[in-house]
Amino acid sequence: MHIASLDLNLLRGLDALIAECSVTRAARRVALTQPAMSRVLGRLRVAFDDPLLVRSGQAFVPSPRAEALRPRLREALLLLDGIVGDAPRFDPRTTRRTFHLATVDQVQAVALPRITALLSQVGPAIDLVVHAWAPGHMESLTSGALDAVIAPHQTVGAGLVRTRLYADDFVCIARRGNDALRDPRRGKAATRMSLSRYTELSHVLVAPNASPSSIVDTALARLGKRRRVALMVPSFLVAPIIVSQSDFIATLGRRIALLSASYLPLTVLPVPLELPATTVSLAWHERMRNDPGHTWFRRLLVSALGGGPVTHPHTRPREHGSARPRSL
Repeated sequence: MHIASLDLNLLRGLDALIAECSVTRAARRVALTQPAMSRVLGRLRVAFDDPLLVRSGQAFVPSPRAEALRPRLREALLLLDGIVGDAPRFDPRTTRRTFHLATVDQVQAVALPRITALLSQVGPAIDLVVHAWAPGHMESLTSGALDAVIAPHQTVGAGLVRTRLYADDFVCIARRGNDALRDPRRGKAATRMSLSRYTELSHVLVAPNASPSSIVDTALARLGKRRRVALMVPSFLVAPIIVSQSDFIATLGRRIALLSASYLPLTVLPVPLELPATTVSLAWHERMRNDPGHTWFRRLLVSALGGGPVTHPHTRPREHGSARPRSL
């Protein structure tokens, strides 16, 4: 007999029959009627090619085959119960596990200090490997090579889920003391910039995909205006360094701009142009929804970027339809 030919539900009935040596009591034990249990015994006899229970006077006793099956059957049922009934356990304080996260550089700069601080507090046994974001990383979620992706403007395919983390509006950064931003009437640095001055200055364009198009240029084109992009770089972290040592300006998300201004001589100004805020999202694969370790990791990421406590329950994310950070 091959296991594929046996209804595994019969094994619980066999266990009850061997233990009770009575069809009636075995039926009561597994919540079946006596006729149903009689049919189970009949099927078991055919499957094992053995009577299993044989009459001895007014009672039934297990056959030698049934007696031999008893300890192994009990062990197998306990193992199956453990597989089906026990959820995997995850204790971040003691469990050693490595998570793989892909994200863009500005999110790394803004979020990783907070993420690592939380890990040291609530998950000291957890290791984190951070990968530079690339378009193919959404497929890596499907293959399991990555646990999560954090990036702006993500769309997700079949089996992938997206959770919104935060929205980031845009500001302009310039070198502190840049004469081009000095208010001639007051003789001091201006706190705002006109659109005409904005378009006159030389810009650093952050283009992770080396594309000259950007949301800024799209918005300017709608107004019939253009700007000069004097330098195009692939990194959101390089742009503030260049701006701090030149008369260039750059348009960046508020979070990375404020972070850069905290350690570089930069001034942060409003953008004299209406630009849509960018949404940064967390993407992961649906099959990890009930994995306790992955659920904990998702909560930690949401807390690190959204500001909520790690212990907040993880709400079911909205599902949507490859991610590409936009140029600025």
